[in-house]
Amino acid sequence: MQQRYLVVEAKAGPWHYHSEVLTDQTPEEVCANIVREKLLENLRQEVPYTMTQSIEFWSENENGELDIAVKLYVKKEAHMKMVIGTAGQMVARIAREAGQDMSNIFLREVRLRLSVKLKN
Repeated sequence: MQQRYLVVEAKAGPWHYHSEVLTDQTPEEVCANIVREKLLENLRQEVPYTMTQSIEFWSENENGELDIAVKLYVKKEAHMKMVIGTAGQMVARIAREAGQDMSNIFLREVRLRLSVKLKN
């Protein structure tokens, strides 16, 4: 019933984007959103909501691999410890998961490095 309503109510018009365009986000925005997603999935409480991030480095090397460095800014020392995790395991896991998702989206190898800094 709902599908029929949508077909009846749809208005013909020009496409806003070419059929091969998957998103209107820049690659940098895609990167930031994927990192944010992984922060939300892996960290508890308010930690991912109080963080900001900045892409510090973005380069494509001669074999097509993307080399990306993202700095994560936290407001509290305790949050920094949570993000880094024991022996750096949490930040490494987030980087690995986000890098894999980016490799799947950008259809190339992605080397993602995350660093964490206390924001004053």
